Amino acid sequence: MLNLPDMNRLKIFFYVYKLGSSVAASQKLNLTQPAVSQQLKKLEEELKTPLFVRVHKQLVPTAAAQHL
Repeated sequence: MLNLPDMNRLKIFFYVYKLGSSVAASQKLNLTQPAVSQQLKKLEEELKTPLFVRVHKQLVPTAAAQHL
């Protein structure tokens, strides 16, 4: 059986990736920033790979994030 990631988490990932910020994504999605971060963490656990690294207070997508 194929285990697909939660679609809401993918939506959150999309906005963080597109906007480059969990704060901007949280504002766009009408969520709190901690909720966005928590969902990203859960998505990374589901996929068993990091999607972003923090560099100088910015979220930089990993190769896995770019592939996704």
